[in-house]
Amino acid sequence: LAKSFIDYGNDDVPALSVNCDAVLFGGTLEDVTQVREMMNNDNNDNDNNSNDAVPPVLASDLILYPYQLYKLQMAGADAVTLVAGALTNKDFLYLTKIASSLRLQCIVSVTSEYQLRLLLSSKLGSNSSIHGIIVSNRNLEDYSIDDSGQQALDLLRSSALQDVKDYFGNDADDDDDT
Repeated sequence: LAKSFIDYGNDDVPALSVNCDAVLFGGTLEDVTQVREMMNNDNNDNDNNSNDAVPPVLASDLILYPYQLYKLQMAGADAVTLVAGALTNKDFLYLTKIASSLRLQCIVSVTSEYQLRLLLSSKLGSNSSIHGIIVSNRNLEDYSIDDSGQQALDLLRSSALQDVKDYFGNDADDDDDT
């Protein structure tokens, strides 16, 4: 973890994602805490007069229960990943509300058009606590990855993604005017 941080540091990094899922990826809550501390220390060491914000730490874990959000927030996370395919609509709505109350940003990971349509039907409203969407090429049944990338490409080109952009807003296209 320390070597990866030294390699990437926080130079022009908009955010740093820390995989803290112990079962599937060998991560821990301590990894989130270490990265938070390194980011804070690096920012202080680089320029004591700097007004630069410390890049946020995104905790990537399979979040199914509210207590996980509390633990991640206490560990130093600024944002969390919610896997749409692992949650019922009711649980998704509940977890986004709790995350918002903890001032954690929610990034939603989707793998299908069906999951994108669920976002639209979740009654979050256009001013929701969803701050971003990850289009994943991971199979949620066995966590294998579609090496061809076709699953993710098809989803990126889908009308369902366009509908979500239209509903929630589309910051990604704002830079296209240059």
